[in-house]
Amino acid sequence: FTSPYDTRPALCAVLMESEEDGSMSLVAADGYRLVRAMVEGCDTPKMSVLIPRKTCILLPKLLNGRVQLGLSSDNSVIFSNGRVNLRTSTVQAVFPNYRGLIPTSKPNWTVNCPPASLLRVIKQLGTSSYIVRLSPKDGLLNISMSDSGDKFLASIPADMSGEGKVALDSKLLASTLELFSEARIEVTAPSSPVKITGKPEGIVAVVMPMFVSWD
Repeated sequence: FTSPYDTRPALCAVLMESEEDGSMSLVAADGYRLVRAMVEGCDTPKMSVLIPRKTCILLPKLLNGRVQLGLSSDNSVIFSNGRVNLRTSTVQAVFPNYRGLIPTSKPNWTVNCPPASLLRVIKQLGTSSYIVRLSPKDGLLNISMSDSGDKFLASIPADMSGEGKVALDSKLLASTLELFSEARIEVTAPSSPVKITGKPEGIVAVVMPMFVSWD
């Protein structure tokens, strides 16, 4: 979920920030979406550092089990599981105020559905990027997708409350839904960021909407 473009260094890294309750926030953003994962029960020094993307890819390959973290005087971070130590430099940049990007107001429309059902429909048109329009209709989640001028319509069962609609990029929505086994989609307005939570708990995702004309 980090940016592939080095022109914004902060978005090419993962923010690792200790919280007052002993948990750790891991936050990644690419300018179009944001994901925050909360890790409970962390015994770490107070820190707020940006870990390079390449280091985050290496970590699960080199370290497993419970990992200890240390912050050195030169601002590098040391990861250790007792057998392997990994030291990494940190990215010296300012990460966006992600807390201000996560919607906190009461949504006008909420959708609870199994991500697998929505993913199955999205992927029917392949892996190219296109616009996905979501709206309620007759108690079902109505999915309208436009690809190369053609429209594809489908409806799936969903537990919904309120009224609303939103258009999202298919790739961004699909990759975000893959984080969850159960998903709750919260929509405030068609032009507002969409908040997605669910299971596993502790993960919050935000996806920016697409601006489209609605028929």
